[in-house]
Amino acid sequence: MKGTNLNDIVLVFNVNRFNMSARDMFSFVDTGLGNIKPKLIIFQGYEKVSYYIGRDAISKFPVLLLVGEPIGQNISYLKLHIKSHLKTNHTINNVIGTIEGRQKDKYLLITSHHDALGMFGNIHFPGAQDNAIGVAAMLDLATHYAKPENRPPYSIMFIAFAGEEIGTLGSKHFVNNPAIPLNNIHLVLNLDLVGSGSVGLQMMNGTAKNTEKIFAAFNKINKDEFYFHKLQATDHRCISDHCPFVEANVPALFLMTMGLEHQ
Repeated sequence: MKGTNLNDIVLVFNVNRFNMSARDMFSFVDTGLGNIKPKLIIFQGYEKVSYYIGRDAISKFPVLLLVGEPIGQNISYLKLHIKSHLKTNHTINNVIGTIEGRQKDKYLLITSHHDALGMFGNIHFPGAQDNAIGVAAMLDLATHYAKPENRPPYSIMFIAFAGEEIGTLGSKHFVNNPAIPLNNIHLVLNLDLVGSGSVGLQMMNGTAKNTEKIFAAFNKINKDEFYFHKLQATDHRCISDHCPFVEANVPALFLMTMGLEHQ
């Protein structure tokens, strides 16, 4: 492709012909096309499409994701009708509660996001798994530690973040405007996509230098008590509200269960 003059044309990719995720396809468009400057890029072959977070910038090219009947290989005419509305002033809120521990100024943050994708046009993205269940788990922990007999060794701050689905906006705002000094945060545990865990529990960013010992402690507890079939530490990926904390060098783990029940 790089040896072909593809400027000022429309590029159409069928995602079913590539062993690549939508994220990888976007990365390919942004970094892999060299000096090619297409007018428009179309990805087709989706059953349903959605926005995904974690991209550092908008694509250099206009990109459309299409569902429905694929465009054929031979086409001489394409007409698009696109209608959009940008809301520039929409208020969303983080919700924060704190339980004072025996070490008042040392904090554990337990976080989750309270927004969901909801509706994209006439397509419904149910929010029970992503992320009502994470909020429910967080509230259950808050109920436990709020009892005087369960006073924790560290103070615990429970945060329900807003705007995760549109770019981790709530967690970014907190990190940029922290309610407590970031240096006082011992650990962030972010609960997102925590279902039954029939296959196990994944701890994203568990291989980092400032979290690998914490993961090892979790792993020992699990081997002793066998809460999950297995615990798995993975590298960092900027796909949830742990990300802004990781980028600010705050120890943070993203807890996500493994298992297909929610699908």
